[in-house]
Amino acid sequence: ITRLDLSNNNIGCNGLKYLTQILRDTQITTLNLKNNNIMDEGVKYLTESLKEIQITELDLSENKIGSDAAQYLNKMLSNTKMRSLYLDIHYTEDGDVNKYISQRSYCDIKNIHITIHNNKIGIKGAQYLNKTFQNIAIAELTLDSQNLEADDAQYLAQAFKDTKISELKMSYNHIMQLNGIQYLVQAFKDSQIAKLNVHAEKIRTTGVKYLAEFLKEVKVLDLDLRLNYIGDEGMKYLAPALKNSDIMYIDLAWDDIEAEGARYLAEILQNSKILFIDLCN
Repeated sequence: ITRLDLSNNNIGCNGLKYLTQILRDTQITTLNLKNNNIMDEGVKYLTESLKEIQITELDLSENKIGSDAAQYLNKMLSNTKMRSLYLDIHYTEDGDVNKYISQRSYCDIKNIHITIHNNKIGIKGAQYLNKTFQNIAIAELTLDSQNLEADDAQYLAQAFKDTKISELKMSYNHIMQLNGIQYLVQAFKDSQIAKLNVHAEKIRTTGVKYLAEFLKEVKVLDLDLRLNYIGDEGMKYLAPALKNSDIMYIDLAWDDIEAEGARYLAEILQNSKILFIDLCN
């Protein structure tokens, strides 16, 4: 076999220890270990076995991997042909992230999906992240649902300055908190975001009002606002932001938009860059 999917099995570190003994004698190129309660110790076992096989895609998302595991991942990545990595990063203190990229191994990965938990990367973490992502495009960046603070935005801005992000996922908390959008604008105004995903966060009219401010300041090409119940009132705030943006594709399905909201859209379409709109309801 070349593909092995063991996601959602609660394998844990002990189970992974036995699994890695088997992996050494396989031809597996794609390995999915998503959501298996794997911690740093398990990553150590895993990286030892993966050095001997040619893994090209590895999914370690939704596990409890901290900075101590990074040194093992770095060593493994420098000796593989991996092209896709799914990873959740949990920080425990400022600067821990430096272990993740101490050897710049991630720079050769073409398809990296990252979830940043706690959003507390700190100044040292920001410096190391920025150094790592200078020469690669991030396929997907997810900020977890914890509230942002002013310092978080500052460090995120430094970490992802001039970075190409194919998809940025925001949460309800980021948009609706006091000053949340201002922090997000500060964090990503110098990034290139192909798709902004706010799918099913239920931000409603108030959230769209804030989000419109983000769209005025940050370059986005594709906007997913499905299942947010923004209604006609929300379109009143969103339409002006769309008119002067670079957005070409927008998904407004199941957003309770009726005749009045459609009229707001129609008024700005002729002078916008929009090519496709989904208004399925």
